[in-house]
Amino acid sequence: MVCLSGLSTQIRAFLNKSIKNKQGVIAIEYAVVAAGLAAIIAIIFSTNGPVSSTLYYIFTQVSAKIATVI
Repeated sequence: MVCLSGLSTQIRAFLNKSIKNKQGVIAIEYAVVAAGLAAIIAIIFSTNGPVSSTLYYIFTQVSAKIATVI
């Protein structure tokens, strides 16, 4: 717990220092946007996501049609 409280203090100090200047605020905003985009991309391309399901369906259909031709 000591390490976590020390880390929490360091993070709080960094954020307070960053918020005082405009570049720090912009950097934090970009970090939040990047984290959000990473989460959205992870959900879309996950194993049961819509892209994965659609690709699986397409490849299954193509495979079945090829099997009937051969």
